[in-house]
Amino acid sequence: MGSHYEPEAEPTIWEVPDDLWAELQPLFPPEKPPGTTGRPVVPFRQVLDGILYVLRTGCHWKAVPAEYGSGSTCHRRFQQWVADGTWDRLWRDQLERYDREHGIGWDWQSADSATVPSPPRRGRHGAGPDQPAEIGHQAAHLDRPTGRPPERGDQRGQPDRHEGGRGDPRWDRRPAA
Repeated sequence: MGSHYEPEAEPTIWEVPDDLWAELQPLFPPEKPPGTTGRPVVPFRQVLDGILYVLRTGCHWKAVPAEYGSGSTCHRRFQQWVADGTWDRLWRDQLERYDREHGIGWDWQSADSATVPSPPRRGRHGAGPDQPAEIGHQAAHLDRPTGRPPERGDQRGQPDRHEGGRGDPRWDRRPAA
């Protein structure tokens, strides 16, 4: 299926085709030779397919299908390739390739909220859940004296819970009434 913006566009790739792999393979560091001691070798192409799967679907690394190797292997290699510059080389190479073949409108770019955080809300609506409120902005609750936490049964009108050890003086931390 092509893009609904460009009907003649190539379909989205889920696994690296042979011609693209031939182009990308020289950009990777040398692979561990088969038959060496240690864990079994997972080929870079298989791992790259697993990384693409995670990036396309947004799934957790542990949810990578077994055909791509383990999710932890894919994640470890992704982190390794980011750290040593391999991922940057792959990304740059493919951007340049796409620019040669289709052209990228470098003069017009946009970003969405998934990549750029929204401005702080403090100026618009007060502090949000990720921003600490300033001192003095919260009024004390009228039903509860300040400076002491509510008793267990006082929370939201819930009755005391009867759990193992409750009521036994050896386990009850509250002073006996």
